[in-house]
Amino acid sequence: DLVSSLVSSGINAEYGEKNTKMFVGGLSLNSTEDSIRQFFESNFNCQVESVDLIYQKKDQLEPGQEPRPRGFGFVTINDFDVVDRICVIRNHKIDGKEVEVKKAAPKGKSNAGGSGRGDRNQGGYNQGGYNRGGYNQGGGYNQGGGYNQGGG
Repeated sequence: DLVSSLVSSGINAEYGEKNTKMFVGGLSLNSTEDSIRQFFESNFNCQVESVDLIYQKKDQLEPGQEPRPRGFGFVTINDFDVVDRICVIRNHKIDGKEVEVKKAAPKGKSNAGGSGRGDRNQGGYNQGGYNRGGYNQGGGYNQGGGYNQGGG
């Protein structure tokens, strides 16, 4: 299948070990590191190396408040095949909440495509849009499809 052929052809080789880390977003605030670990281990028959939930920073809180989870985190599983399988599915349900799972960008290569902010500028109106496509290319009637071919 496509995933394993991509993996074996070494596309991920440059990422080395780091590519076993996944970003998990949209988590329920009830999710804990244990419940997330449990989800992956029981559904994908794998060994979860670590779960890092991201919490609010202490300095943004009122004194005495506990930091709350921010709804995303990172899961590391030291098995490329499992990570690929999980990321291909993309949407998972953990603790009753739909979450999105994707490969975390390797350190030192952050923004290697995956970060939300970069994406919008890369595509958008400038690259494609009205100038390149559209009427001038002569799609449609001028190409002489349709009635002029005289089939039938």
